[in-house]
Amino acid sequence: MKEKILNNITISGKLFNKDLKTYTVKKQGDNFGKEFIKGTIGIATDEECLNVVPVNYIFELPTNSKSGTPNSKYKVLKQIMDTKCTVEEVGKEDAPIVQITNSTLATEDRYSVQRKEPYSITNAQGGFIKTLNAMPTDDSKINEFCVETVITGVKYVEENEDKGIEEPFLYVDGYVFTFRKEIQPVRFTLRDPEGIDYMQSLDVSKKNPIFVKLWGQICNTTIKIKNEEETAWGSVKVTYTSVSKREFLITNMKIAGYVFGEEDTITEEEFKKCMQTREVALAEVQKNAEEYAASQNSKAEAPAPAPVKVNKKSNFDF
Repeated sequence: MKEKILNNITISGKLFNKDLKTYTVKKQGDNFGKEFIKGTIGIATDEECLNVVPVNYIFELPTNSKSGTPNSKYKVLKQIMDTKCTVEEVGKEDAPIVQITNSTLATEDRYSVQRKEPYSITNAQGGFIKTLNAMPTDDSKINEFCVETVITGVKYVEENEDKGIEEPFLYVDGYVFTFRKEIQPVRFTLRDPEGIDYMQSLDVSKKNPIFVKLWGQICNTTIKIKNEEETAWGSVKVTYTSVSKREFLITNMKIAGYVFGEEDTITEEEFKKCMQTREVALAEVQKNAEEYAASQNSKAEAPAPAPVKVNKKSNFDF
C-alpha cells in the first residue's frame, strides 16, 4: 500500500460559531484524569457567511501525549471557548479570520436501531488552527480538500424541480483513508458537465474500482422542495420546505499514475482486508447502539416503585 495516502483539508474564513466543551479522561491509562477539549467550530468561507464549514475536534489534550510539549490546538480552542469572538456572538465585522490546515475528511459511523441499518456522517476533523490578518488570495487556501481515494461507484441524478434539483449531477461513492490507513466511506458530488461525462466513461463499480486523486470544496447549500396537497374543494395547496445539505464537491481529478491493484497504490488484497476491518468496526457500532437502546427501553418499562408505607403512630417511613 502507498506509504502515505493523501487526506488533507484547508479551511479559511470568519470564525462563525462554536460548540466546545471540556471533559475529563475517565478511562484508565496514561491520560487518566486529564482534561481535554471536544466539540465543533464553524468557519464561514464566504464574505456573506453563508457557507459555514464545521470542523470537529474529538480529543485535544493540553500537551502532546508522546512528547509532553504544549498542544497549540488545545491552547487556541481554549481561548475560543473562553472568549466571545464568533460571528454569532460579536458580529461579522469583529469576528476573527482563522485558518485550519491539515484537517482531514473523517467519517463518524452510527447505527439506526429503528431502521436496522448503519449510516455515516462525514465532516472535516481536527487540524492546526491559527488567526489571520486577512483572507488568503489563493482559493486553495480558503476551502479545498485534496484526497487520494478508491472510487467504487457513481449514481446519476436527474433534474427534478419538485425536489429542488435544478440541474443533473453525479454522486461519486468512494473510500478515503485515515492516518492509520483505515478506510472510511465518503459520498462526493460532481456537477461539472464535462467531469460527469468523463467519470461515467470510466465504468466504475465495486467490481471495477479506481484509485484517483480528487480536489474539491465543502459546500453547504439550501434547497427548496415543492410540496403539493389537494384541498377539500379540489384546488392544490403548494408549499416549499427548505432543506440544508452539505456536499463534498469535486472540482478536479487526476487519474494518470494511479492504478488500483498495484503495490504503490493499494492492492486488491489490501483493500479487501481494509473492508473486513471496517465490517468488524461497524458490527461493534451496531452492538453498542442496540445495547444502549435496550437499556433505555428497560428503564422506560421498569415498574413504578411501590408506594412507601407510613406508620401513623411513629411517623417513620418503612
